[in-house]
Amino acid sequence: MNGLNSNTNSLDSSNQPVMNDETMQNLCAKFYEFVKDKPALDREGFQEVMKTLDLKVLHPLIVERLFKAFDKNGNNWVEYDEYVFGLNVLFWGSFDEKVRFGFSVYDFNDDGLVSREELTTMLYEVYELLFDKPADLDRLITTFVDLAIKHYDTDKDDALNFVEFEFAANTDQRIANFFTLGFATDSTEM
Repeated sequence: MNGLNSNTNSLDSSNQPVMNDETMQNLCAKFYEFVKDKPALDREGFQEVMKTLDLKVLHPLIVERLFKAFDKNGNNWVEYDEYVFGLNVLFWGSFDEKVRFGFSVYDFNDDGLVSREELTTMLYEVYELLFDKPADLDRLITTFVDLAIKHYDTDKDDALNFVEFEFAANTDQRIANFFTLGFATDSTEM
């Protein structure tokens, strides 16, 4: 994942976003730049702000899932306090906050479960966000999902509830990296 640096948008050595007070101030100023005459950020404005993070790949699905996770009150606008809160969780939040945030991104239908399908879909998106796409990505994702469900789905419903999702993230650094969209740990190949 490309790191944000106050001087340049370049990759840092840990492959993690670099966030400091100046960068945060710049991102907060971007909020108002893209809000213009609207009450808050709509999806289009949110996507434009996310582009300023200079992520390697920012697929529409990831932007949509991030928008939903930032929009805590569910009114289809990301207001300033939601925006600042979301950025703080992503860049400065505790590991537990990042896992909870990641769960909300992965849980497409807000049913409290990350289904095999949701997990598979998001892993494709997140893999391309973090790494170059290998020729055998389909096999890697299928294997990853099968193992995650096999080892962490304790109630055997073919999905991960938050407790299972959190346990997996706390148990395996590679899983944590994917479940937190690369914001919590060093990137490690599958």
